[in-house]
Amino acid sequence: MSKSNIDLKKLLSLPTVLSPSVSCDGCCVAFFWNVTGRMEVYVADLPDGEPVRVTHGELPRSVRTSIVWNRAGTNIVFGKDVDGNEKYSLWSLELASGTHRRLTDAPDAREVALEFSPDGRWLSFLSTRNGQQNLYKLDLESLDVVQLTDFSTPVHQSGMWSPDGQSILLSNNQSADLRNQDVYLVGANGGGAHRVFRGKEGSMDSPIAWLPDGDRIVVVSDALGSDRPVIVDKRTGDARWLGADDVEERPTDVSEDGRYLLSIQNCDASMTPIVTEIETGAVRPLIEVFGFTYWAEFALGGTAAVIDRTTPTRKSELFVFPVDDREPRSLTPIDYGTIDPSEFVAPRRVRYASSDGVTVPAILYEPTHIGDRCPPAVVHLHGGPWGQCVFAFYDLVQYLVSRGFAILQPDFRGSTGYGRAYMDLNYMDWGGGDLQDVIAGVDFLIREGKADPQRIAAYGGSYGGYLTYIALTKAPDLWKAGVAWIGITDLLAMHDESPPNMQYILRLMMGDPEENEELWRDRSAIYFAENLKAKLLMIHGVNDARCPVTQAHAFRDRLLELGYEEGTDFEYVELGEVGHGSSDIGDKIETYEAITRYLEANV
Repeated sequence: MSKSNIDLKKLLSLPTVLSPSVSCDGCCVAFFWNVTGRMEVYVADLPDGEPVRVTHGELPRSVRTSIVWNRAGTNIVFGKDVDGNEKYSLWSLELASGTHRRLTDAPDAREVALEFSPDGRWLSFLSTRNGQQNLYKLDLESLDVVQLTDFSTPVHQSGMWSPDGQSILLSNNQSADLRNQDVYLVGANGGGAHRVFRGKEGSMDSPIAWLPDGDRIVVVSDALGSDRPVIVDKRTGDARWLGADDVEERPTDVSEDGRYLLSIQNCDASMTPIVTEIETGAVRPLIEVFGFTYWAEFALGGTAAVIDRTTPTRKSELFVFPVDDREPRSLTPIDYGTIDPSEFVAPRRVRYASSDGVTVPAILYEPTHIGDRCPPAVVHLHGGPWGQCVFAFYDLVQYLVSRGFAILQPDFRGSTGYGRAYMDLNYMDWGGGDLQDVIAGVDFLIREGKADPQRIAAYGGSYGGYLTYIALTKAPDLWKAGVAWIGITDLLAMHDESPPNMQYILRLMMGDPEENEELWRDRSAIYFAENLKAKLLMIHGVNDARCPVTQAHAFRDRLLELGYEEGTDFEYVELGEVGHGSSDIGDKIETYEAITRYLEANV
């Protein structure tokens, strides 16, 4: 196999930016950044300020929460958990003094900060402190908590205060169709929640922002087949759709004067920020080249946008993009050190037919400098299932390609980015049609001469880990090896262990576990463990709140019962003080070194 000049530890040590947030006056941005080796909070004045670190070791090693500014721009709020368990308490940081203050103390709850009220007194937040995930508000002076909703189904994207501070937007489902999600308005003192928008029965609709007039709101809805921005008049219910047919577009922000909408357009796995004039619908892209933008927010009174941006050959950076044609500026330029970025491989788009004729989009990375040899391959399965492989920088993928592996990233049915109909194809069918899409991807690699048919591995995390377990036990002859990271092996046990908001998602996708028990068992790899032929690495964090580590325990124990030998037939790696993945560089190095060693030794 070809050898690489890329050092894995150095590659994984390149810094990552998470959760950027622009201050309410548009003049500053705060973000998590691990340029020192661990995640800290940095603040930069816009447009030309240098990032200044404002925390010094107070954060958990791994962070997954958002940053919320108070209205005065003097404090930020974020969540802290314990060793990745995602039981967040809310903390405030006074930027001038560096003083930290704990705001909430519900040890078994997951709490997520949302937005400050216009008068600055209250903070809206989501919490599971009383069971189901609902909307609350916190008095910043007394720290008294008021529950605003008491739904039996989870409250999702929400917390946007009206300009007059009298009401708050949220999304929830009160329909019998669990795939439905509507936009509601609740009074700022709780009670009186009423629906203000439904695209149609069964559509997924979420609030994004208020327009300054306080009468209109920006909503994203897939009622027309794909995510589209909608301008809704809450008084009359009138709705005006923006965007284009069959193009996924998710709005992210509204300019201060209410004239412009900032959105991210998803076109064939390239995600591009665009600016739309709300009244005319005129659209202008901020970036013309392909790549991936996860987040975008207006700044400086709408004259600029702050975005994170990456491509397959350039790691993510935080940029200030003027809305006019001036050049963007990177706030977090990357020093690649001894790594030569020209060694990174640009992938290409491919498509292939699945067993039932469904066309599956995928991204293919091919190794260079291997001559005429047919390389080993890894089929990289994304999480979700509401997820997507995009034209972004994947450090593990680039390392494996540099070591001579071909990498196929299929967007199997159930993936986002291709419209609601494609996303719904794995409804009541986890581990069914999507597995056939994965198998067809292996057939594609072999048919096109892109991989050695005797040296193909499956790898994935979260839902990708679930699919890896399923693939290795239901299509055992295809694989030389597999790596299941933070995956699921027993859906019934998963349901029993999950909190109410996660149980809702499982029932949404696979029906009632009692009524559909046979289906749930058929789509759980633990009941087919005796079929395993490939070498298997299981890797899991002990504090995983989404896919509990007991899922890996159970599969390991079942293999041992069947006579498989740990250390020979399979390996099991348990990561302490880690949850559902980690943003900590040390944790990433430990995880990815274990994965790459296993693949190189067994494929």
